[in-house]
Amino acid sequence: MPLALSVLLPLPLEAFDYLPYTGEDGQPKPAPVGARVVIPWQQSIRIGLVMAHKELRSQDLLNLREVIANLDEEPFLFESQLALIRALAKMSYTPSGIVLKQFLAFGLEVNLEHQVKALAPLEDFSVPLDHFRDVRRFDAKKLDFFRQQGLILDKVSEIQPVKQVVVPLKETDKTFKAKSLQKQAKALLKLIELGEAESMAALSREAEVSVASISSLLKKGYLGYVERRLEPPPLPSYPPLEGPMPPAFPLGEALNEKELSISGGSRLERLASLIPRIKMSLSEGKSVLILVPEGAFLAESASFLHHLPLKVLSRELSDRQRRRLFDELREDSPSVLLGSYLALLAPLKDLGHVVVLEHGSNSYKLIAGTKLFIPNAAQALAKLSQSRLSLSDALNTPEWHHQLKPTASIELPSKKQRFHIVNLGESPNWPLSTDLITLLKQVRDRERQALILSSRRGFSAALRCYDCHYLLGCPNCDLPLRYHHKGYVLRCHQCHYETRAPEACPNCQSINLRPSKAAGSEWILKSLGQLLPELPLFRFDNDHRDDLQPLYEGLPGIVVATSAIMRQTPLPRLSLIAHALLDIHFELGDFRSSEHSYRLLLNLAELSPQNRPLVVLQTFQPEHPVLQAFQKQDSQTFLANIISRRKTFHYPPFSQMIKIQVSARDKSRAEEAAAWLAKAIQTAGGTAQELLGPSPAPLHRLKGQYSYQLFCA
Repeated sequence: MPLALSVLLPLPLEAFDYLPYTGEDGQPKPAPVGARVVIPWQQSIRIGLVMAHKELRSQDLLNLREVIANLDEEPFLFESQLALIRALAKMSYTPSGIVLKQFLAFGLEVNLEHQVKALAPLEDFSVPLDHFRDVRRFDAKKLDFFRQQGLILDKVSEIQPVKQVVVPLKETDKTFKAKSLQKQAKALLKLIELGEAESMAALSREAEVSVASISSLLKKGYLGYVERRLEPPPLPSYPPLEGPMPPAFPLGEALNEKELSISGGSRLERLASLIPRIKMSLSEGKSVLILVPEGAFLAESASFLHHLPLKVLSRELSDRQRRRLFDELREDSPSVLLGSYLALLAPLKDLGHVVVLEHGSNSYKLIAGTKLFIPNAAQALAKLSQSRLSLSDALNTPEWHHQLKPTASIELPSKKQRFHIVNLGESPNWPLSTDLITLLKQVRDRERQALILSSRRGFSAALRCYDCHYLLGCPNCDLPLRYHHKGYVLRCHQCHYETRAPEACPNCQSINLRPSKAAGSEWILKSLGQLLPELPLFRFDNDHRDDLQPLYEGLPGIVVATSAIMRQTPLPRLSLIAHALLDIHFELGDFRSSEHSYRLLLNLAELSPQNRPLVVLQTFQPEHPVLQAFQKQDSQTFLANIISRRKTFHYPPFSQMIKIQVSARDKSRAEEAAAWLAKAIQTAGGTAQELLGPSPAPLHRLKGQYSYQLFCA
């Protein structure tokens, strides 16, 4: 029975069926499952991935087009990665092509050399019969027509990067006996010894002769240029971490659990405790995949695990480096691969263990494409490959806390943090309370370092008219424009709209325009400059990043930063950490806001893991349940309370919730489409208890698009 190939493209589509590539000998040459192939697509060509071989009925032969080239003789991805593509598409309710585009690190957008020749004379079309010629010489539409008729043959291959090197073409002879040619003879003998040189200049340095002497050899035909394949640059290395390494916490019987979650302790203490499980997988001949959410965590983890057979897939790698890494992974086994979510589709042989570090991090939530939460994707990969699964974070997620049996959930002992909660409602100062100012002066007097965290960049969250209370908003989004004191500009941090701040209120023409009391990093820095002018001040956010090297050298100073600082190396003499306004995290419109706020407080210890700096938390809600739980340092009770509330409101993990968002530039079209969709769900059997909405999204208008949302449980 004829064979068809199911080929997936990096497009929002499912796989298409194609006939195998037919060689010049007329025989079909089907590419293996997991290999890359080149297929005709809309009068051009594209690279796709063979997802499966299918038996084809004879009557369907005329309906399918042929693959025009096989790029790989061996699978580019293994069957486990192909199965994961299908699983993630099902999990995210998106076409498999979106998963392929979002998760495959490289390989589908490479440069191709495409040539054609005719198999029979073509009227009014000068495609040669006897040799291949570059496809760009011909009209693409006509070429595709003749291809469908089977009248042309395509030849496609990857363009390999090459370099030109200097090589010897002839040996020295009697002509070099002349004294005037001794330098040329020396250069030629040196080249024969080396075999090749990168350039005439490089050979000049090696032979210690002038470039002119080497140019004479080139003219006489004693040396020449040839092309060599350019080898990919080496992969980056990560030096071992300095200082004492944290001890591993004994896991006991949990060591052999299929799924294990480790919380508490410091980030490196949790990782150290997982090393015995990693080594156990390696001893069984199984590879290990370790996922991290941020680049800085990746470097730290790579340095900590340098003694293992470690390979690192970072975002900074070039395509050629990623090709080198993939080739090494296919050849080496077992391996340990550390990387971001892009490592999920890396071709690891005999995968036996999946590790997710900081598994509750918001950075794991993809904001586009599949919009998957990466730890869920990692769990799917572990199940497909029948691998162990290990999770690590300061605070276990409520879902895993509820799902895992007690022996599979380990909480490491943590250092007790020193903290002080400031009620901003009782403080006359803003944005720095009286208590915080007093402590900052002590930092100055003792020549120490302090860090003040701000949840906002810029000067203020908005510019407000204090006569009519008008807020200057973004014309494209339902958000106030952020006020930036430098340049006196208003900027939207979503759509990047920017305008100069007006002199008077556009609503009432009052000149009483002032920043609202929602201070950003600029405002805090300005206040510090007025209070402590003699102390070095630094700012670190996405708008401006000062060089912190003086602080790393031990000099005193204060840093005002957003959460971006938490991905940097800890400061050595940090004695005070303050959060300017914690309430912003409490008020996020997400049922997970309490969990994320508590995890943030626990992770403040990572800003100075070797010391115990005082943590000052400024808030208008000192009695908030998150702060009450943090004061007791009882994560288990906190998680139990979250689980109880989620059960009451039927939130995950006691249900699965799907958010459907409908967006359009026309508000009425978006509203009508959302209402139609809600009725369609009810017609299909959805009940009032299972369907919530449609309603305007919390951010109703974003980048000119109006959004309505529905929740299905």
